[in-house]
Amino acid sequence: VQYAGGSTRTTKVGASSLCTSGPYAHTRNPLYFGNVIIYSGMIFVSGGIWMWYLLPLIITLFITQYAFIISLEEETLTLKFGNEYKIYSNNVPRLIPLLTAWENLDHRQPTTIKQTLKNEKRTLQNILAISAIIILKPVFF
Repeated sequence: VQYAGGSTRTTKVGASSLCTSGPYAHTRNPLYFGNVIIYSGMIFVSGGIWMWYLLPLIITLFITQYAFIISLEEETLTLKFGNEYKIYSNNVPRLIPLLTAWENLDHRQPTTIKQTLKNEKRTLQNILAISAIIILKPVFF
């Protein structure tokens, strides 16, 4: 998020520039990949028999949801950035990250920590809420 800034926190499809540095040099969709990892991790931490039912369900839901979103975003980015996006998409995987970063000419600097925390306020609130549920689970269940 520090590389893409607040533009990742919108319901509109579009971008003012093509970000290909930072985590975007490893995967075209680092936020979506991160979401799958975070939710899978939370299911593992919650433990119990439910884990084995929830994990495939959550992964299936994410794949279905993100397939539509990514398709729309890729279409928009191809129209807006043309050959620049084609080169990028030919070199960087859609979801599973490369171990080494793709070398490109985009060397943008990340936003400040303060701005990143402001952009990620809702995400941090959700992480705290889910963490509290996991911690308090043994007390109430």
